[in-house]
Amino acid sequence: MARRKYGNVQTEYNGRVYTSKLEADTAQRLDLLLCAADDAERVAEWTAEPARCRYRYGVLDKWPHYTFDFRVRWVKATAHHAEEELWECKGAWSQRDRQRLNFCRDWHVRNGTPLVVRVVYKDREEVLR
Repeated sequence: MARRKYGNVQTEYNGRVYTSKLEADTAQRLDLLLCAADDAERVAEWTAEPARCRYRYGVLDKWPHYTFDFRVRWVKATAHHAEEELWECKGAWSQRDRQRLNFCRDWHVRNGTPLVVRVVYKDREEVLR
């Protein structure tokens, strides 16, 4: 598959082409979590690139968007994960991506619809609440 921005290699998994190998690996992991024996670790459903997350930016009344890689709904909320999370797969954060994600999260918190975002890296995960 073709190389893209930041050196990502498009990767196919289960009939869908993902923008990076990390995203395809994450989709495979989510499929495995659909079958987990323990309710606390089982995913009820997930979707790739769900609807765009819109937010108001600045005083100029701009409405940009942020598209997350996955929306994940767990069978049961625990101390480790919320009932619903938005997942973002990142090989490396650009300053612009981090700012846009923070603007999006902050806007939703101020408007009573807080987002729980899980950032998936190759070697670790980070939950932003």
